[in-house]
Amino acid sequence: FGFAVGGGTILLIVVLSRGGMGGGDIKLFATVGMYLGLRLTVLALLLSFVFGSIAGLILILLKGKKMKDAIPFAPFIALGSIVSLFIGEELINWYWGIFIQI
Repeated sequence: FGFAVGGGTILLIVVLSRGGMGGGDIKLFATVGMYLGLRLTVLALLLSFVFGSIAGLILILLKGKKMKDAIPFAPFIALGSIVSLFIGEELINWYWGIFIQI
């Protein structure tokens, strides 16, 4: 299921954004999904978007980039995937622990 969620989510974004991301991003996340499985792939997706958004904001604020300027997404996919691989379960447990205490 990780393959379908990883690749399918990026494919959906490509279709809806009319090319905002490329085929390489689809293949990369599908491969990540095969390796990480469903649970960690969802986390890797979330982290990749968070890391990419933070980097985009920094580039806009410090480098004068525009919202429409392209930023390669593969480095953020890699970073989100590595974080998910090594500390993903701990992050998920920590996150759910917040809601259990409420």
